[in-house]
Amino acid sequence: MPNPIVRPLGPWLIVLLLAAPAAQAQDPSATATDETAKAAAADPIAADQIAAELMRLNSTLERLEELLERQLEGKKVELTMKRVDFLSGRLAGIEAQLLKAQDRRRTLEETQTTLEQERNQFATQLENETLDDSDGQFRAFYEMMGQRVQDARRRAAQAEQEIAELESQRDTLQKEIVDWQDYIDRQINDL
Repeated sequence: MPNPIVRPLGPWLIVLLLAAPAAQAQDPSATATDETAKAAAADPIAADQIAAELMRLNSTLERLEELLERQLEGKKVELTMKRVDFLSGRLAGIEAQLLKAQDRRRTLEETQTTLEQERNQFATQLENETLDDSDGQFRAFYEMMGQRVQDARRRAAQAEQEIAELESQRDTLQKEIVDWQDYIDRQINDL
């Protein structure tokens, strides 16, 4: 596969080869070179030597192009590996956030369960009239506990939503990392 960076050198080499005789015509020291070229044109052995030298030069340029292409492919792989490292860092950050959100959800669910149990016990005591609630303080406390349970449920639901979003981001990044690693493997195998 020709390299898009190296390929444009071909036309420039032709321009340089065509422009060289014009530049030599302006230079007084170039007359010796012109005479040599005329002598070489008259001498078939010299023309063969020039043709051989041009072929050797062409072969050298082709090898240089191949080396530059391989170097460019190596740089592409290197940049892709850096991208995978960057994505892996982002993935580690998301996984840390996910663990914190899961811990927060678990704590909120435990708090919710504890509050519900305490509220139910308190409700039982109110129903059995084991508490004197003539001034309504216990009933107000019971209502406040209900609000705390609802708040814990709401916060647990928010944590659950955050977890779902983080899991989605994690899954997307994991897939992207695998895709880039597969690309790197293919590029390395092609080198």
